[in-house]
Amino acid sequence: MKTIFINIKNTPNVGDVACSPFHYFKFPGASAHDIRDESFPECDLAIVGGGAIEPYFKDPLDIMPRLNAKHKVAWGIGSSRSGRKQNEPFAVDGFDLIGLREYKREGGDYVPCVSCMSELFNKDYAIKHDVVFYKHAAKDIGDSDIHGLPTLDNRASLEDAIAFMGSAETVITNSFHGTYWATLLNRKVLCLPFSSKFYGYKFSPTYTKVDNWKADRRLATTHPEALEDCRKYNIAFHERILNLK
Repeated sequence: MKTIFINIKNTPNVGDVACSPFHYFKFPGASAHDIRDESFPECDLAIVGGGAIEPYFKDPLDIMPRLNAKHKVAWGIGSSRSGRKQNEPFAVDGFDLIGLREYKREGGDYVPCVSCMSELFNKDYAIKHDVVFYKHAAKDIGDSDIHGLPTLDNRASLEDAIAFMGSAETVITNSFHGTYWATLLNRKVLCLPFSSKFYGYKFSPTYTKVDNWKADRRLATTHPEALEDCRKYNIAFHERILNLK
């Protein structure tokens, strides 16, 4: 039995690195590969995801013809359409199972990002800051007093990113995974969205703008049930994969 995992692996973006099930679930003969590789090994099971990788299922990037696998699974993948709130139904043929990270999206089953399985979320983090800013390194928010807050961007390690957000009562972020992880940490989240990927959470953050975050902060709530719920979906999806014949 040979299993390959495919995601955006070779990148400084910690969210893209941490969203592969390769890090959290045991499969026989497992190896990890970057979705941009020219070829992939022949295998019994190919698990693609997670991350906003839908462009890699469309020409000219389409990886599906290059997957020589008995079974193919999409695990926690998503889309990102700039300036939009909605994604179209997922429509890619060839998968035995499809897990989509957007809640109630058509075309697959809801399976939130598998990074929720990290043991880092099992730790207790002392609150040291009132508000922090977790930043998407590639996105500029312009002039704002947000820049005066304690700040970390998504080129940090997963351990540092989780500890940083865990140190605050409220997290402001323009990162998909920053929003997700802060929610799993049971922190209040103010999200600065710029694409459809921010509107597929089962446990929604409080959406805000750079010039209105202080007023919107009073609206922010926590979701103490989020971590257990997200893990439940991933554990169940793992069991379904093991039952593939």
